[in-house]
Amino acid sequence: MFSKSLLSLVYVGLISMSSAEKRLWFSADYEREMEAEFLSTEGDTVTINRNGHILTFLKSRLSEDDIKWLDELSKPLPKLPEVSVEDFSKSDFGKALAASKKFQNGSYVPAPLSKAPKLFLLYYSASW
Repeated sequence: MFSKSLLSLVYVGLISMSSAEKRLWFSADYEREMEAEFLSTEGDTVTINRNGHILTFLKSRLSEDDIKWLDELSKPLPKLPEVSVEDFSKSDFGKALAASKKFQNGSYVPAPLSKAPKLFLLYYSASW
């Protein structure tokens, strides 16, 4: 059972990696262009994947529009407000989580919320 779940997870990961979005990149003088997938940016460099070739170069070699796109992408996420466990427990999702159970000492026991979660992982499985 575990190996089936792991295999499914690997399959989904491979599909998501293969469907990465390519975009058109322009040189600083707008005279050259290339289609490539964005991989990462750090400091003054950007890394892209062009037809399986990983290229890292200075951002200054890119057009102003590409640099603006990278800067927008690199903006930090807004800070989320702190939510008390009491307020969270009143929400529909909080009520559903409060009804969840954990496996302990060979049986399922209630799993009360001690604090409001900051991250959610949704796992859905279907049998065919």
